[in-house]
Amino acid sequence: VRMLGGDGAPSDSPLAANDVRSSIKIAGLEQSDDSGGSGGVSRGADVPASMYPDLAPPPRNKHAADAKEDGFVSSALVFEDKTSPTLSGTHVDATMEPMKDMVASEKQVVVEGLQDVSGEGGTGGTPPHKVHQGAGGKSGSVEQHEEAWDDVSSPIVGNWSRLIAKHYYYILLGLVATCIAMSVFVMYGPADQRCTPGATSGQMTVCDTTPYDWSLPYGNASLFKDAYLNAIESVEPAFKTLTGGDTGQVAERSASANDFAITWIFQHEDGSDSTIFTPKKVQAMCEAEAVVTQHPLWGYYCPLAADGSCAGQTLSAVHRFYATPQERKDCTLLSQGTVDARSAALMSNLLTSTNGYFANEGTVEGGYTNATRSMLQLGQPLKGFTGEEDDNDDQRLVYRMLAQGFKCGKDGKVPMHDSKFEGFDADSPCAGKSEGTEIVGVEQKIFDHFSMKGFPESGQFQGALRSAYFVKPKVELDGEGALRARFYAGMFQQLEFNRVVNGDLNFAILSVATVFYYIYFHTRSALIATASMFHIVISLPVGYFFYFNVFQYHYYSQMHILAIFLALGIGADSVFVYVDAWKESGKMHTIRTNAGRVHFALHRSAQSCFNTTFTTVMSFVATCLTPIMPIHAFAVYAAIVMSVNYLLVISYTPCIVMIYHIHMSDKGGCCCFCTGAGTWCKWQEHAEQDTVEARQRDKCYNCAWYSKGEANLPKPAAMHEESAIQRANSSQERETLETLLSRMGKVEHFMYERYSPLLMGRTPHAPFYKKPVACGVILFFLGYFAFMLSSAAQLTPPKTEELWFPDGHMHNADFFKRLADGWKGTADNQYIRAAITVGVDEMERPNYNWFFPGRERGAVTWDPLFDLTQPEQQLFFMSACDAVQGHACEGGGDSPCKGGRLVRSGQQVSCVVRDLLNRYKATTDATATTIPANAFFGVYKDYVNTAGEATQSQLKQVIGGNDAKVLWASITFMTSADAESLSNARGHHLKENLRELVDGLRGGAPGGMQSIFFTDLERPGGGFTWTEVEDALVQNLFTGFSICFPVVFVVLVFASGNLLLALYATVSIAMIVVGVLGAVQVYHGWDLGIAESISGVIVIGFSVDYTVHLGHMYKEAWDQPSREEKTRFALTHMGGTVVGGGLTTALSGGVLFLCTLLFFTKMGTLLVWTIFLSMFHALFFFMACCAVAGPTGNFGSVYYMFRVCRERMGFGKKE
Repeated sequence: VRMLGGDGAPSDSPLAANDVRSSIKIAGLEQSDDSGGSGGVSRGADVPASMYPDLAPPPRNKHAADAKEDGFVSSALVFEDKTSPTLSGTHVDATMEPMKDMVASEKQVVVEGLQDVSGEGGTGGTPPHKVHQGAGGKSGSVEQHEEAWDDVSSPIVGNWSRLIAKHYYYILLGLVATCIAMSVFVMYGPADQRCTPGATSGQMTVCDTTPYDWSLPYGNASLFKDAYLNAIESVEPAFKTLTGGDTGQVAERSASANDFAITWIFQHEDGSDSTIFTPKKVQAMCEAEAVVTQHPLWGYYCPLAADGSCAGQTLSAVHRFYATPQERKDCTLLSQGTVDARSAALMSNLLTSTNGYFANEGTVEGGYTNATRSMLQLGQPLKGFTGEEDDNDDQRLVYRMLAQGFKCGKDGKVPMHDSKFEGFDADSPCAGKSEGTEIVGVEQKIFDHFSMKGFPESGQFQGALRSAYFVKPKVELDGEGALRARFYAGMFQQLEFNRVVNGDLNFAILSVATVFYYIYFHTRSALIATASMFHIVISLPVGYFFYFNVFQYHYYSQMHILAIFLALGIGADSVFVYVDAWKESGKMHTIRTNAGRVHFALHRSAQSCFNTTFTTVMSFVATCLTPIMPIHAFAVYAAIVMSVNYLLVISYTPCIVMIYHIHMSDKGGCCCFCTGAGTWCKWQEHAEQDTVEARQRDKCYNCAWYSKGEANLPKPAAMHEESAIQRANSSQERETLETLLSRMGKVEHFMYERYSPLLMGRTPHAPFYKKPVACGVILFFLGYFAFMLSSAAQLTPPKTEELWFPDGHMHNADFFKRLADGWKGTADNQYIRAAITVGVDEMERPNYNWFFPGRERGAVTWDPLFDLTQPEQQLFFMSACDAVQGHACEGGGDSPCKGGRLVRSGQQVSCVVRDLLNRYKATTDATATTIPANAFFGVYKDYVNTAGEATQSQLKQVIGGNDAKVLWASITFMTSADAESLSNARGHHLKENLRELVDGLRGGAPGGMQSIFFTDLERPGGGFTWTEVEDALVQNLFTGFSICFPVVFVVLVFASGNLLLALYATVSIAMIVVGVLGAVQVYHGWDLGIAESISGVIVIGFSVDYTVHLGHMYKEAWDQPSREEKTRFALTHMGGTVVGGGLTTALSGGVLFLCTLLFFTKMGTLLVWTIFLSMFHALFFFMACCAVAGPTGNFGSVYYMFRVCRERMGFGKKE
């Protein structure tokens, strides 16, 4: 605003904000006079001061007192204006001092940027594009702010707004039809058999899990393990030929399937320190195991003896008391003497036999144990498979049938997936049974035996809301304390995992209902709430349509379910932004058309929601960089869903709001319209003229029953001069803004009347030390940030195996700890086995598909220099065996090795070359130190051919070749590390110990032995493979930080247009991330596991939302001359939206607390922490920074800097 001199030319002196004169002329306004004569004021008109003497404030200096009476007052003071309420109030603020350099002779004030296009009798033009203001002795230009919202000629937002305002029905129907069509295609379209074998339709189907899902396919641990396994598989045909065609194949169920064993822990219910082996308790143990061993399917899965019957179970405590199958079937009560004698035998030789497996750690030789373990092992390979690694995915599904059961098919057949299993072909368990007869699985049989019931108790959703594993199984015994039993099997845990996840999905319905009611409460419209929930929920299958069919991601897991909770929070927040902007547009006198209202609301929400959506999507993009496939796939899906949600917000939501406005905005829906008395859910009292005309054109509205009484409703009334003066007649800013706030909610009133004055005081342009509350808030948050930073720095990968179930669940942390620790001895199959292999050059994966990791895992290439016929290579191999046997493994608390040695005490490494040499020495030359080259292959063939079947199966694991030469060989051994207690730190210790050993061997290896490598022989996805996964989780966290924070800063710069605001916001987001990670360590005591690592990156995207909203509104307050007013403007206009969006996201995430799976409850906890910390940092820390040192004028403006740079470089024209 500049003043005109006496000659009409603009003066160089700016107008002080508090200099009010009776001669004020706003260029571009126009006065019109009705024929009625009283001089009605139209929008855009100048108002003669003589018409409204009450608008003139008391004179503040002699120049104002002497002013002429023929000036004009802007119609902005007459009409209710929400775009610049503070500016108009500032002009009448009597507390501000006038500028000392004011020129007394200046009589007029004009707003630059208005072009006089009037004809005779008035001025006209457009609203100001740029205002030069002076405040506190400082001046500067505020950048262009286009507010001609009724002008919808802009190519993108304007034209889209015009189309929505005119064709809202057609656009809505097109969007809904398209979304439903995509959803139907996803639900019933062709499925991918690689994901779910046997599925005929339905793309959105959870894929079968495999042990390889969480492995890193190109990590060393995975590559080395696959190389070893593929080396065995590659030479298997030649091995069969060498041994006569059949003996190389492992006999049916001749080995133990350790991964599918059923393990029991029996102990006293009261924890008493007495022997667990009493006649009644031993009988109860027998009856519990009999549920498994007497199951009709047990004969198809048990290990086989030489005669074809089920072999004895060497690790079953029951088998030590009941010697024969008939005794184990009858489970008769044994005499006390029999139990004592057999218990005494069991408690002897605890350290030199497997007896230590059954005894507590504190048990003394010949003493007693007050708890015991027992294991029922299954046999492998199953009939139709050649070995453990033969199509292990198929075998895994067949083992699961024992646990889960099935329903019989036609003709007494067992319905099977496409499987190699032949066990049910000749002797079907469904023989003689009608179709549909259920063979109840072992797991359910155990539930029934111990009366373990979940909720619901039966049916398709059995145990969905409460698992049966929350019931503690025990057996009440007459005359003595009860026996407590706990049991575990990998196949049971997988069934429970799937059951719990499907049950936790039910809470998504509760989350949807919770968010629905809050949207209804916030928008005061059930129609808007219902339509909003449709758009949020439909974004999931629509996003999956693009995920599956466009981007060709065919992997869907339980983790993808989290997208619904994320979409609910983001979607509701976006709806709030649009609806609040729409309501605000109804109070702006500069907007006179519905198209203009759509334009205003769409402009604000499109920009604000784009900023938040883009940063959230980028956080998922950063998460996509992880080498862990399930997390990568989830991040891609979530990013697509967030993008679809944004597109629907700027297309679907405006149509819904427009329809509601036409039909219900002044009626309020059923709750108000039917009663005729309610006003709470009305968006406005009466319809505007443009809305009335739109209703006349709307055939659907005219057909509605509630439009029939339209003639009796009040018509839109013209503004009377008296009511205009009454609303605007005030010399205080508060009264002007109270008029503005009259249609706002309680949150906005609180932000303006209570919180803003408390935060920044009431003195404009006050120095920071006069804002003690704001400074105190900043210092508090900085101190809390420092504390949380030190806590977050202490986070480490899990010290124990990642757990999935809570404390009340049977498979909790205490159970797994008890399963592995506190026993006198550990079964051989619970120690980690390892192999050191030579002869393999590399592992190639030419046809590998990341999303189906159990298929096409690749093949090895052989080392061309490897040749065991060479004496130096034989000597090196045998020296390597000696080095492994004597290698130390120490390191204090982080060492997993027992006894300080790598190889378990009492065990010998398998050294196949030495075995071959001993065979040669025994048959040919007793003094030989190596096998001659021309005799080596013959010795190898003879040794394999003459070995027993069990030895041949073992040889297959350590050496292999074709019909001409040996291609590879391996040193296998049992380490002294317990697999069940292998934490990340201990895994690293063991891995580094082996690396040190192998690197030392490689340093002295001859040619052909340089390709030596090591691997553990744990199940795929376990052992060192899982250690690599945990390392990748931590690395991905910091990689995400390095990507997200720069992206967030750039987005914030463009969103706010100011470097200082972007800096404040970025610091706030960093504090939020640190606060969440610190809370993980301080308040919950968690490690940096899967959920924590995923959330650490995602939290960046969610923490941006509320800071961006407030920063955007601070930028929009371009007409506010001080940082205090800008801060108050942002809080008043966006505070309610921030609170509403935060509460809905927190409520949707809080529902996850009800879930059973720890992963979901952790994600819910972290999500709620993120939301509340984001709200508090945005409303307190960020706003406090703005109140204390927020930018004003052009300070920090990137647009101003860019313009100045262009001008200085000669690309722009100086004004």
